[in-house]
Amino acid sequence: MLFIILPPVEEEGIVKPIENPLKKVVASTLLGSERFVKWVTKQWVKRMGTHRDVPAIRRLSHWPDLSLISKKSEETFGEGTADSRRVALYLSHRLSGLSLGEIGKYFGGIGPSGVTQNKKRFEESLEEDSKLLQKVESLKKLLSE
Repeated sequence: MLFIILPPVEEEGIVKPIENPLKKVVASTLLGSERFVKWVTKQWVKRMGTHRDVPAIRRLSHWPDLSLISKKSEETFGEGTADSRRVALYLSHRLSGLSLGEIGKYFGGIGPSGVTQNKKRFEESLEEDSKLLQKVESLKKLLSE
């Protein structure tokens, strides 16, 4: 973490602290107007795709909300079904950009290893069931737009 202590500036008899320009840094990487940040995000971040392992890119990337993932999973696989929950957990792990702990908390306090185990088991199911794979891929595409 970087700390900068700046001396106060005296202006017409009024003492006022200098504003730290680093307060306006976006995702620890960009410093510029809102228009500039949007331009960089559109031109560079979207081209690179989502990177959950790179914190700066992660903050600038578009990630679907967990509630949206759950809602769309229930619309596709049935409300309250085991399949909709498994799909929602899997897609949350793949698409949300959140940590395993955050995902697990949303799904009722599942531990990070539980989220990972669901993903692994679900990927095995996808390898065995081409219809399930097709439905999940179309849902993934819908959520990634």
